[in-house]
Amino acid sequence: MFSAWEMFAAGVLPAAVSAMVLVAGWRVTRHRYGSRESRSWAGPPAVALAFAAAWLALFGWTGLPPQDAIDWLLPLTLPVMLLGLLESYYRWPPPAGVLAIAVAVAVTLLAISWPLLGASADDGMSGRLFVATTLAMLTLIPLDLLAQRLSFGRMSAILFAVGAPAAIALGCSGSARLGLIATVLAATQAGGMAAGVVLGRSATARGVVLVFGTLLAGLLWSGYAYASLSVVDGLLLTAAPSAAWLGRWAPRRFGWSVNFASQIGAVLAVAMIAAVRAWLEFRAAGL
Repeated sequence: MFSAWEMFAAGVLPAAVSAMVLVAGWRVTRHRYGSRESRSWAGPPAVALAFAAAWLALFGWTGLPPQDAIDWLLPLTLPVMLLGLLESYYRWPPPAGVLAIAVAVAVTLLAISWPLLGASADDGMSGRLFVATTLAMLTLIPLDLLAQRLSFGRMSAILFAVGAPAAIALGCSGSARLGLIATVLAATQAGGMAAGVVLGRSATARGVVLVFGTLLAGLLWSGYAYASLSVVDGLLLTAAPSAAWLGRWAPRRFGWSVNFASQIGAVLAVAMIAAVRAWLEFRAAGL
């Protein structure tokens, strides 16, 4: 059972920081650019700064190099944020965005896996790491392309629809700490949805997938490598955000709300399978 402070730091704090950074980014630039451009760059720092603020409030600074491999997520948040910021601000062409995602995911998963790869007996971990990195890239790249067409609020809803079930699955995988960190990541998107109500469609989602997706990939890999997250649940949660593309195929004559609901529903349907499976296994184990 989490304390009141942990629930505040993992839920309210990242949501508030994310929303405030988005609004501040708009206020800083709205007099220099048009209404659409003025908010297009603030998404990546909103996610990264909210995640880092909540992490520091919960666990403090973990040092370099960190003692726990999972703690690499905190120092790696800064360079990943910078990549996302560059992508959103300069509107990189698709090949550059693909390269940025590949580098961010590969470095993050490699850093987390380094203690296992350095072990004397390699039981195939390097091969599994390669497969996990490739799958994460293949799911994040199409999602990043979709993000360029959506508002930040809408993309935040899609990412929250996978982040919340991921927190449940990781929390039931034998690591309450991973579940708490995943809750922080999901809460950054709750703040994005709240800010999206105010900022509207002009707050674009460029670069957000790079930051959120890299951190999510790191958490899911940590759940598999250091806890008991199953391969099936990890694959479902990895693939879930890309199900948002299925919602785009809903006939436009049904209106924006139906199209939006179909996107969220497709993502949530896939992600909740993993969450329910993990919860049932948790209950069966009597934990």
